[in-house]
Amino acid sequence: GWPEQVVLRHPLLSEHLSGKWVPANNHRTKTVVPGFQWRLLRWSSRGEFLFIEWENEAMLIESRSIWRGVDRMQIVDDKIIEEVVYFDTFPLRAMSDANIEYVPMVDVAELAAFYVEE
Repeated sequence: GWPEQVVLRHPLLSEHLSGKWVPANNHRTKTVVPGFQWRLLRWSSRGEFLFIEWENEAMLIESRSIWRGVDRMQIVDDKIIEEVVYFDTFPLRAMSDANIEYVPMVDVAELAAFYVEE
């Protein structure tokens, strides 16, 4: 199991989880998300930090969906003490609420006004 002092910070959770609840969250995901699959794409480490790039795949709203993200884990004495999950939640939210409109924060066409020749 996960040590109680581990903190999981995840963009889909209403609050941070202690290690005690990480297995329950993992079990819930596998139970409520049809065909859920997790794949490791790449990893790297530096000092006490491990970075994992991953890809998830599942059946969501009657179609196969894929989304990617990165976890950053802090490891002390060979134990994870903190895990932070990073990924864009918009595509998943849009599948569950068709009224959500994606509006980019930066219009790439406007970048020409800021271009500086080096």
